[in-house]
Amino acid sequence: MRRFAILAALSVLFLAPSAEGQVVDLLAQAPFTTSARLDGVSPGSPLAASGRGADWQPLKDGRRARVYARRSAIDLVYRSGEGEELILVCAAPESGQEGLRASILLNGRRLGIVRFFQALEIIRFPLDSRRLRPGRNRLEIKKGKQAATSPADPLVCDYFGIGLAGAKPLPAMGWEGPAAGGALVVSAGESFEIFVRHTKSSRLLLQVCDGGLTLTAGGVSGTDWSEEFSAGAAREIAAPWATPGFAGLRLQAGSEGARVCAFQLRPTNVLEEKLASEIQRPAALPRNVLLIVVDTLRADRLGAYGGRRGLTPAIDALAAEGIVFENTVAQSAWTSPATASILTGTEPTTHGVRELGDTIAPTVPALATLLGSRGFSTAAITTNINVRAALGFERGFDKYRYLAETESRDGFYASADEVRVEAIDWLDTEAQRPFFLYLHLSEPHAPYAPSAEAARQFVRGVPSASIGAAADPLARLADGPTAGRAADLAWVRSLYDAEVATLDRILGQLRQDLEARGLWETTLVVLTSDHGEAFGEHGFAGHGYSVFAEEVQVPLIFRWGGAPGKGQRAVGLARQIDILPTILDLLGGPPPAGVDGVSLVEKRPSEAFTETRLHRLDQSGLILNGFKVVVTQGRLSGSAVSVYDLDKDPGETTDVAPVHPAMAGWATQEFRRREDAAPQTDQVVADPLIGARLKMLGYLE
Repeated sequence: MRRFAILAALSVLFLAPSAEGQVVDLLAQAPFTTSARLDGVSPGSPLAASGRGADWQPLKDGRRARVYARRSAIDLVYRSGEGEELILVCAAPESGQEGLRASILLNGRRLGIVRFFQALEIIRFPLDSRRLRPGRNRLEIKKGKQAATSPADPLVCDYFGIGLAGAKPLPAMGWEGPAAGGALVVSAGESFEIFVRHTKSSRLLLQVCDGGLTLTAGGVSGTDWSEEFSAGAAREIAAPWATPGFAGLRLQAGSEGARVCAFQLRPTNVLEEKLASEIQRPAALPRNVLLIVVDTLRADRLGAYGGRRGLTPAIDALAAEGIVFENTVAQSAWTSPATASILTGTEPTTHGVRELGDTIAPTVPALATLLGSRGFSTAAITTNINVRAALGFERGFDKYRYLAETESRDGFYASADEVRVEAIDWLDTEAQRPFFLYLHLSEPHAPYAPSAEAARQFVRGVPSASIGAAADPLARLADGPTAGRAADLAWVRSLYDAEVATLDRILGQLRQDLEARGLWETTLVVLTSDHGEAFGEHGFAGHGYSVFAEEVQVPLIFRWGGAPGKGQRAVGLARQIDILPTILDLLGGPPPAGVDGVSLVEKRPSEAFTETRLHRLDQSGLILNGFKVVVTQGRLSGSAVSVYDLDKDPGETTDVAPVHPAMAGWATQEFRRREDAAPQTDQVVADPLIGARLKMLGYLE
């Protein structure tokens, strides 16, 4: 986890809470802006830290960086213009007379081959629009393989940029980054832009220690507003923001340049609005907790969420007796990070589970541990390889049972009925004291194997020969463009529905088992899903590909005997990270420190983060103020930022980012800040058996 000592020191000075709310130190936010140094980046500066590959080593001058790896990468920002060119300033200080030969690639396409020599030199490549993407672009340098070049020969670079052809010569390119003393240095004629989320009456405090600059605030009632600053004492100003929202702040240095030693956003009220809960606090508290995580269950398939009538009668009955959260966002689009968020109450960037094999950080809370310390008997019965004990999911459970996948089963997974039988056997020996039972059920995860009864009732249509004969029709669809042809897609969706119906019948039997033992009315039942499933809505079939609604909109239902009223419905945002603190609140206790979620009995959140890092595209999403911002980063390409107006466009089909540039900029900046703070957790290397199962399930290619 990266840390900037100087910026951390500034945080002590400028991030202390005040009677007016939280003060935001914009200098501490500076390394994460997407538009710092609009015409390029010095790879050794803190501003480049979250955009460069891990192989780069910043040098002490705070500007240059060195790389020994044969292949390295760094992100560059591009804004549209004419006559663009790629500019590199690099040297190979330990190369011989032949220099260091390297291929230059931009967004996965090779621009050409160059030789770097012992002295820094400027290298330019003309570009056209086909090679560039709006926003961030991925520059790669791949060293040659000739015998004269060792992969250990270092390459030292001073500057990378995408700019106008024939623009001002270098080295008048000088972004120096946070310098000694914590100042932000902007060279003469240069500009720096950062995005802020503000309240109606937020103020800005800025101190210029040397030189002078113009501060311009965009997004102010549709017009820009600016103020001149010269060297002197800190000055606080009130920008005329008519409503809470987002703005871009640009610092344009004058002819002498500028050194900024204080830059703050100072709200006059707390920015994060405390939204009132939509549900009533219970008069009676539950004794036990049953947490049911249904793998790959879309919210819109349930009757309680507007789905097909008669498909899920047991779940719909549960919803009619409890509390339904209509707008629940999963923290990831695949199992490991999403389930870790449920069981710890923390974001993936807190618990550290983000990619295959990541383990849960030992420092985050665990629901089983918390309830075990209160005298609860705890057990988990799971059917998914991505929540196995080796990844940390067994923490706190007295019993942790993973029913491994096997090709001997039609559906590969252990059935929900196997889980039900084992769960009841455990309850028959442990239910004399309060219990916490976590069940992870794999219907309706592909490959689909619905019961014969459900298949007769819900499967419709005739698939093509290749799809109908496939062991996993959904995986076969995922190999085709836009999830394959419509008839095949409709047939696979009906298979999915039949799996949902199969699961619902078993959940109905589980309820009867609990009622027969006198446990139903004393047990808090929480039903949710780890993620959804895509059926071609955005060109994907399966999950883990995107953060669009079909993959991250999940059901969330709380039901217990003492619940106030019947069939309460909450339309505000809810998140998987809110499940843990809500359970603890309903049991009569506060959540522990370090939890990112909130109790939905106390309040409702104003925003939700979600991400996926499973396939070749990494996506991050932020839902707030009725909008969703999505940042897509290709493993071998640049990134794109899109914004969707969820009120007008619930299908997330129309990108309105050009209309909301400040919101897009702030969200992307926030993603980068979270990325920087994410812990580096241990990673488990899958053995051959585990690897084979992951490949069978589509997690490995």
